[in-house]
Amino acid sequence: MICLAPHRWQVRQMPAGYDKINGRFEKAVTMLQENLQYLADEAKVSDKFISMHNAIIKALIDYQHLTMEIIEDFQYDNHMLASEKDRELKDIKLCFEAICIIHGIMDFVAWMEKGKQYLVAMAVDFYRDGEMQIPSKLMEIIDSLPSDKRELVMNILNEKGREKWRIEFETLQRNLEKSKHAGTQRDQETKW
Repeated sequence: MICLAPHRWQVRQMPAGYDKINGRFEKAVTMLQENLQYLADEAKVSDKFISMHNAIIKALIDYQHLTMEIIEDFQYDNHMLASEKDRELKDIKLCFEAICIIHGIMDFVAWMEKGKQYLVAMAVDFYRDGEMQIPSKLMEIIDSLPSDKRELVMNILNEKGREKWRIEFETLQRNLEKSKHAGTQRDQETKW
């Protein structure tokens, strides 16, 4: 009598539907074996018939085992690919952290906690406005300077920003004056 091999694949995660179908398959093969054994015990069939059906059952079991091995191999390959991708991502993260440290960005962990949406929105705003965040290590150095030198450095660093805001403010004032002028003209026209 042919016996089914132990289920090595049960250690791995298989789809619930596969387990159900595989269980039914094993039960059907076991029933075939039992029926064949019964027929053989009762001498109701020839040895040639038993041999032929044993070969069929063996082929079914071999097919099932090969299928399970292929599935295990695919699962192992997927696991290895995921592990490799995970290692690559960890390497990229480590390189990113090293670049941050090299550039004086010591608070990158705090930045990472802010989340993707916040960081992307800030990056877009900074890029659009031609601005940047002063690295934390540089701020530590600036903060350690005597107050007159600290003020000088901050004035130099903020010069472009102040000029940008000055232009923005002047543009707003001009627009406000134009709208006041337009409103005054409308008022005078309605008085006539």
